[in-house]
Amino acid sequence: MVHMIGTPVREGGIMGHCVGKDKNGKLNTLYMSFTQAGKPLAFVALNLDTREAITYRAPRDDGAWGTYAASDGCVYIGTYGTGSLYKFDPKKEKIEDLGTGIQSESYIWDFAEDDYGNLYGCTYGNGKLLKYNLKTGEKTDLGRFHEKLAYSRHVFKHKSGKIICSMGTSPLGIGIYDPVTDEKKFVPYPDTEATGFLRIFYDEEGNLYSEYADKLYRIDNDSFIPFEGKVTEKPRLVLEDGSKITKVASGSITLEKPDGTTENIEYTYDSAGAEIFMLHKGPDGKIYGSTALPLKMFSYDPKTGKMENLGVPCSAGGEIYSMVNVGERLFTAAYGHAIVSAYDPSKPWNFGFEEGNNPRQIHAFVSHGQNRPKQMCVASDGNIYIATTPCYGQVSGALCRLNPVTYEYKVWRGIVEDDALESVAAIPGTPYICAGSTYETGLGIYDGNYRDAYLLLFDVEKEEVVHRSQPVKGGKLIVDLHYYNGLMYGLVSGGRLFAYDYVKRETVTVKKLPVNNVLWPGLHITEKGVLYFAGDQTLYRMNLPEGDIQTVEKVPDWILGFVVDEEDNKLYGSVKSTLFCIDL
Repeated sequence: MVHMIGTPVREGGIMGHCVGKDKNGKLNTLYMSFTQAGKPLAFVALNLDTREAITYRAPRDDGAWGTYAASDGCVYIGTYGTGSLYKFDPKKEKIEDLGTGIQSESYIWDFAEDDYGNLYGCTYGNGKLLKYNLKTGEKTDLGRFHEKLAYSRHVFKHKSGKIICSMGTSPLGIGIYDPVTDEKKFVPYPDTEATGFLRIFYDEEGNLYSEYADKLYRIDNDSFIPFEGKVTEKPRLVLEDGSKITKVASGSITLEKPDGTTENIEYTYDSAGAEIFMLHKGPDGKIYGSTALPLKMFSYDPKTGKMENLGVPCSAGGEIYSMVNVGERLFTAAYGHAIVSAYDPSKPWNFGFEEGNNPRQIHAFVSHGQNRPKQMCVASDGNIYIATTPCYGQVSGALCRLNPVTYEYKVWRGIVEDDALESVAAIPGTPYICAGSTYETGLGIYDGNYRDAYLLLFDVEKEEVVHRSQPVKGGKLIVDLHYYNGLMYGLVSGGRLFAYDYVKRETVTVKKLPVNNVLWPGLHITEKGVLYFAGDQTLYRMNLPEGDIQTVEKVPDWILGFVVDEEDNKLYGSVKSTLFCIDL
């Protein structure tokens, strides 16, 4: 039976924000777009004169990055999901649906306005530029800047009147559109090896600069001009009286007044809750998890029924991908920047970067080009091993090792050439771990081709791969791994299960499962040899070694993984923002 427990994190993630006018035309309101799990985005208007916050609901889509106050006094919202364009009129106090921006695009990332009454939105999907006429409502697809680039990430109006887009991920550069001539072009970044995204910003005089890896360029004459020295960035959130909003958080903002004094202002808003991304059983027997956008770590105590929003365990902004227990401590690894933190549940929560903080942020493997820490395990040498995928615009994931005592680390990047690692599991009592690969590269660079996923047998003492195989023909990625009774079992995309004999170094069985879309992570084998897997909104049980499969439960809208608590004979999963359990 499925038991819906509740929503542990009643917060939304702030995706976009801007300062705009209120219904009386005064520039005194902070507008914020909050993502909502399974609900249309929440659009919050915080009036800094009255301190009143009002929540409005969009017609559809979970969230929006693009949030822009235009010259017509309205705020425009660009969503992700359907790439829709919304218009909020403060005088009417409602959101108007202007339809899909460009049919081929799923995101509208950002907005800028030209001198002729046109609003521009940069997109994801094909890296296009949308033009919207503020008077007539006409939308124009201006097309792509570069045939290989999916990201048109930020957009600005240059002093020259041209529209500048930050393009990524590889090749890196800017897209330039001239509203007068209707011409557009792509200008590559001077460092042709650079990948990812540029940070582009205005100085206090309105000049436009790009920053990448501590290198500054001024953007002028359709080119990157090297710049030496320091630049003071123009603040973006400035009110009519000159006050500046210096920090925007869920439930509070920091306001710097013209006299230099600061004030922390709290506000409330309606939230359907944050989407639960992953779950894990901690060293204290509690169920821990992470939400996504915003990243919040939470706990659930099965004994008392108490759910607690613990807070943020690291400086990452996305979500925790994996957790692992080492003694009485719980280690987390999060996206972005593949950040690892250590948390002791028996001690008070006090996040920071120094010894004595709890959780304590330990290391960011972005230093080795890694971004998503997909899975972790503890090997026989006592070290933590992490399977990672690379940063935006890059290839080659890594196997990362972290000593949980000294925090020394080592990285084997390119261990599967240009591919990356999706899963990792230890073989108890041996010097071996197994790692499963994925064709995934850093977003924005995938070429459309894939290799069958590799299974690596890695010797932690020799520090080398001692055997490599492709256990399933046509299997794109090894979603999850679990060791049992001499065999390493692997769950593969497309709904297949293999068993690998590490002594014989061969795949002994491959079985087609009754699912096509397996859950991630989605494999657990109990001490008694009962294997659980899930996919297509259904939980299944398989008895080993017989291999007979039974349906346990169907859970509508279940798309992310689970954790099994063998002590209580329960499985925990999530649907959007709600935690549930199934009696096994």
